[in-house]
Amino acid sequence: ACMAGIILSLCILLVLVCLSSPSHAAFSFHQPFSFSSSSSSSSLYDEAIPVPLVINVVLLGFEGNGAYAYKLDPSIVSDKLTLAYPYHIPRCVSSGEALNVQYEIVYRTYHAQEKHWEDYEALL
Repeated sequence: ACMAGIILSLCILLVLVCLSSPSHAAFSFHQPFSFSSSSSSSSLYDEAIPVPLVINVVLLGFEGNGAYAYKLDPSIVSDKLTLAYPYHIPRCVSSGEALNVQYEIVYRTYHAQEKHWEDYEALL
């Protein structure tokens, strides 16, 4: 179950990165939320509802003990991801309008434990 959760988290991250391309019309990152309706709209719906979204990022082979001795600090990776994609506002596929929700993304980054490396390799 833990392995499936990690793989699902990585897949979600890949989807978010892929959907951030400007050519993908259905979704957009870093777009300010606003309604294009008249000014008489209720103040209840003037702002997006913040929803926390935790994404687990597993670093595999970046502890400096591999063939090329690559090292990556999980906190730096989390910081870079947070700067690149701090939130996501989904859009309606048919109309392109921003939905009234804003996913505030929190990245939990850590090194994979060596005892699980063979499991990850088999999955990849």
